[in-house]
Amino acid sequence: MREEGTVLALEGEMAYVTPANREACQGCRSGGCCGLTSTRGLKALNPIGAKVGERVLFEVEFEKLQSRFILFITFALLLLLAGVGAGYYGLSRLLRIPSSLGALGGSIIALGATWAGYKTVGPKEEPLPRIISLIKEEP
Repeated sequence: MREEGTVLALEGEMAYVTPANREACQGCRSGGCCGLTSTRGLKALNPIGAKVGERVLFEVEFEKLQSRFILFITFALLLLLAGVGAGYYGLSRLLRIPSSLGALGGSIIALGATWAGYKTVGPKEEPLPRIISLIKEEP
């Protein structure tokens, strides 16, 4: 999604941008995950070196966020099913406990493994919006 905005502040290679049309936020698909709840505005990458007060065009890449979420949920569900099955058939027999408790134990182990895997090989940082161009003011 591309949106126009104004640079409010700079912080190193980052810029805080406020959208020109805040009403567009009401129907936005991100549900506030962009960080616009902050009074400083939206934190965005500033590869073009925009300065405070300049009008810019910035882009939020929802597709990256969605694909990461879908991949994580799919991995978690598959691992959870495997954990339930392993707990139901294996853990319960190994520990001589009821199969329902084995399934519960297997699911807890699977969820822990999912979390550990996400922390190990998951994204190190969330994708940030990116300023892609300056908007030239017409006289």
